[in-house]
Amino acid sequence: MNRKFNYLVFALIVSSLLVGCAGMERSARKAKYDYYHTELVQADKALMAAQAAGKDKECPAEYNALKAEVDRAYDVYHSCRTKEAIGIANDAQAKIKALCPPKPAPAPEPKPAPAPAPEPAPAPAPAPEPKPAPAPAPEPKRVVETLVIHINFDVDKAAIRKADENELQKAIAFVEKYPDAAFRIEGHTDSTGSDAYNQKLSERRAESVKRYLVAKGGFDKARFSTVGYGETKPIATNKTKEGRFENRRVEISALSE
Repeated sequence: MNRKFNYLVFALIVSSLLVGCAGMERSARKAKYDYYHTELVQADKALMAAQAAGKDKECPAEYNALKAEVDRAYDVYHSCRTKEAIGIANDAQAKIKALCPPKPAPAPEPKPAPAPAPEPAPAPAPAPEPKPAPAPAPEPKRVVETLVIHINFDVDKAAIRKADENELQKAIAFVEKYPDAAFRIEGHTDSTGSDAYNQKLSERRAESVKRYLVAKGGFDKARFSTVGYGETKPIATNKTKEGRFENRRVEISALSE
């Protein structure tokens, strides 16, 4: 009776061991436990197969990174976090299988395009028609008469002074003398100031006279053009007060049609 009982107990122990080891395997790299869950051992086997295939040399950085992942799966397993360890092992195994993918074959060289058929020779271009001779340039307007008026512009000023209106009345009479002519109004300065400044000042003085003639004489402003010469055309010395006064002037020229 006792012997049968002992046999029964032994059979139960063996059965429990067999059931407990279902889904477990030995690891060729790990010796801490006799058995591990299959997922960890399969990841180990995939790693060793990759090494045997030379992938540790072909892509060492990727291989070593996955080896570290498999080792981490074991470390997590030893910490009694079995489910997490299995997940790490499965992920590592999938990546090991895809390790060092073969390089794609080079694309075949494209066939050279067939040479295009020669284009027919273009028809000769018609001889260009002779261009008509350009019209002769109009003769420049010549100066019919010039009036010089001495308007005593103050230094650095372009305003017309009341004292100079008699001179400007001469200008109005001069324009009335040539009702169909155009007029050029030239402004001049003495040598006081820089060349650039005197140039601008002479232009302003010519414009001042033009505005006066249009406003007081009732003339069409289109009949007048203005130009400034700065200090470049003195008619007297600039070393004396009297000479500088002579140079601060405006000249009005009647032009032929």
